Amino acid sequence: MKTSKTIVIVHAILTMALTCNAALDDGDALKQMLPESRHAAVDFLPANMPDANRQMLTPANPRHAIYAASFKQTDTQVPLVWAPRNQSIHAVNVTDTYAVADPTTVGRTAIDRALTAHSLSELLAKLESSDMLIRSDDLATITEQVWRKYVQEITKDEQRQAEQKAKAITYDGKTMRYAYRIVGEKPAAGYPLYIALHGGGEAPTRLNDSQWQHMQVYYLGGVTNGIYLAPRGVTDNWNLHWREQSFACYDRLIENMVAFGQVDPNRVYLMGFSAGGDALYQIPARMPDRWAAAAMSAGHPNGVSPHNYANLGFLIQVGEKDFAHKRNQVGAEYGVKLNTLQEAHPGLYRHATYIHAGRGHNFLDYGPAARKQRVFTDPAAWQAQGSGAPTEEVDTNSIRWLDQFTRNPLPKKLIWDVKTRATRSGSKQPGFWPTTEKANRHYWIGIDRYDKDRELEADRIVLAYDPDEKTIKVQEIGNFVRLYLHPTMFEPGKEVTVLVQGHVLKATPKPSLRTLLQSILDRGDPNHLFPAALTLSRNLEGTWMLE
Repeated sequence: MKTSKTIVIVHAILTMALTCNAALDDGDALKQMLPESRHAAVDFLPANMPDANRQMLTPANPRHAIYAASFKQTDTQVPLVWAPRNQSIHAVNVTDTYAVADPTTVGRTAIDRALTAHSLSELLAKLESSDMLIRSDDLATITEQVWRKYVQEITKDEQRQAEQKAKAITYDGKTMRYAYRIVGEKPAAGYPLYIALHGGGEAPTRLNDSQWQHMQVYYLGGVTNGIYLAPRGVTDNWNLHWREQSFACYDRLIENMVAFGQVDPNRVYLMGFSAGGDALYQIPARMPDRWAAAAMSAGHPNGVSPHNYANLGFLIQVGEKDFAHKRNQVGAEYGVKLNTLQEAHPGLYRHATYIHAGRGHNFLDYGPAARKQRVFTDPAAWQAQGSGAPTEEVDTNSIRWLDQFTRNPLPKKLIWDVKTRATRSGSKQPGFWPTTEKANRHYWIGIDRYDKDRELEADRIVLAYDPDEKTIKVQEIGNFVRLYLHPTMFEPGKEVTVLVQGHVLKATPKPSLRTLLQSILDRGDPNHLFPAALTLSRNLEGTWMLE
């Protein structure tokens, strides 16, 4: 039973008690049945209520507190969920009577035993009822241990092994096949991974298959060291690379390539041509924290918002005379949008726009460095002047442009268009993932594990982190965000300050084994292993809370 539901029950009981009070001449009969304290408390909590729910009880948070009605005036009122402005019912906050003590800080031996005895998903389920806090001097070692166990579980999983062997991933009845080639010796951190999406779409299977085969070599010449991988679209529809099933497959593919020790998760790149270019607008917008950079060629954005490109490199290439679907015009429009965003947010939205002079749907985006192309690099000037706008001679090879970027997994500033997300929960195929929260995480923030009793009011979340001041400044938010804190972002036992809508909130994050396991199962990324989290929320009365 969740605490939020618990409070509703309390409200119902208190309302009945107060009604009886009015009916019995100021409650004389009822008062005789109550303790001398003249406070009416009803112990309705079941004895077997999980500790995880008891741990949610927080005296300072009205949404997670328990109240006893009072017949005398007090400084506390019951927060009625159906009438948040009603201050008529006096009460005593009795939360501490029912809450359990803080989770216990345990040593490495106890955590070693727990990790040895259970799979990560089994252990996470157990920790929901009784968490383990991690000592600060053990944190680095335990984090490494959790990552090693995760890799061990993934690489021994028979389904994952079969996917790697067959070069095919199936989700919700759709299969994404892929082919790849390895170039050069593997760096210590793993190979860069270049994922290249073919053209075609809305065509017979044999045509899309031929486009896939062509993409298996199309950009390959630009790779000097890395894995060049070409997936086959999961259908033959026009949006064959960005179906709902596609996003789950990309996430699973990257997880596999990282866990099996082949790929550096900070150097994963995406590129595509024509129908593949359509997907290049869509995929980074919906799962941006997977990519270091993306290179779009000859595609159409189909109206997707570019706001989520903030922390990755983004290249737009289009032919000046690619009139079909107005690809040339919308390519220039998105270039202008990115210019505007970059000016508004210095250091973010790194990008380039290459409009190939005199070319149509096809142009050289894969050639040798010596073959520079004549392109318009100022999309606003091209919009205004057409062919009379200034041009430059530029190396337009997509691979070489991508190579200048490395992902920062913990950006200091985040801009998240929450409504532009990929559905990749895994829920349509039991056992595909041990978590359903992948779509609800973005770098080091999330809207995951939200209390669904209340609508999530969020269109965009914009915030920035100051590592020196240990301060998070929130610029835009709905009513909820979860802040995942990496050891480079906070010091265990030290306060973190959050500034939101003129309020200054402080809390001390505690490294937790449960949070560590949640983050690795949600993300599958060693750079997104978070041992601590804080929840920032606004209650119905408009009060902000950090816990």
